[in-house]
This record gives sequence, C-alpha cells and structure tokens, in this order.
Amino acid sequence: ANINAQFGSTVVLKTALQSSSLSASGAQVSWIGSGPYTGFSGDDFNLQNSQCDIQVETGGTFAISATNDPTVKGTSILTFNALVNEIDIGPTLQLQDSSIINFIDVRSDPILIKTVLQMDPGTTITVNQSTTWSSLITVGGTMNVHSTSSFQTLDVFGTFAVGSG
Repeated sequence: ANINAQFGSTVVLKTALQSSSLSASGAQVSWIGSGPYTGFSGDDFNLQNSQCDIQVETGGTFAISATNDPTVKGTSILTFNALVNEIDIGPTLQLQDSSIINFIDVRSDPILIKTVLQMDPGTTITVNQSTTWSSLITVGGTMNVHSTSSFQTLDVFGTFAVGSG
C-alpha cells in the first residue's frame, strides 16, 4: 500500500506496512503497533510538516526500513512512545529543517536504537528513555539526553546536552 496523506488528514496504522511508501505533508499519522516485529518496509518514508506518533505496547522491534533515506523535515514531530526492545531505522535517518524526534517511553530497560542519523542545524532530538545507540550519531542540531544513554560512536557538530535544562 502506498499512503499519501495530505494537509489536514489523519492516518491511523495498526499493522506493519511492507513494500510501501508513506508520504505525509501537513498530516497526522498514528501508528499503534503490536507483535514481535512491526513497522515500515518500502521505498520511501517521508514526513513534511507532519506529526507521527508511534505507540507499541509489546516488546520486539519497530523498524523503519526504506530503500531511500527516511526523511523528517519541515516542522515535523516524530514521537516514539514504544514498549519495544529495539528501534531500527535506516539506512540513514535524515532530520531536516526544524523537525523534532522524541523518545519518551518511561520504562527502565534501555531501548536499542540502530540508525545512522544525520541532523541538520535547527533540528532537535529529546531522549527521555534509557537508550543504547549502536550506530553512528551525527549531531548537527541539538540532542537533549535526560536519561541513561550509551553510544557506540558519537560525532558532535552541534549541541549535545545531558541532564535537565
């Protein structure tokens, strides 16, 4: 299925999407997943001036696997509030313009986050969840870490803030 959500529309997803494309422009996307492996697999995953909330109530993996780099741009907000063991996004997550990604789950076990992340100046990531980052993190914007996080590799070209404030 190819989903093209335009301004003012709302899309609610309750299953994994395979061999698909997801493009949202000025839209609201809610992803309520379940099962050991859920998420997106296809050619394109693009959010522009959109909000995407991902909620998964079970363990396992949530993946965004796109042939072309997944892109979050404009004033988009991508929020993970997922009771999963792993978040896998690739090949490279492009965070552009003034877009925001939030990791807000409150459980104590760390989530493994596997992604190569390219942040443009003006973008923000807020981490309120214990995380283990297994891949290269390139910070061109601002990354606020309010929880226990470990990084395999961290290249900072912007602001990396730890703790409150």
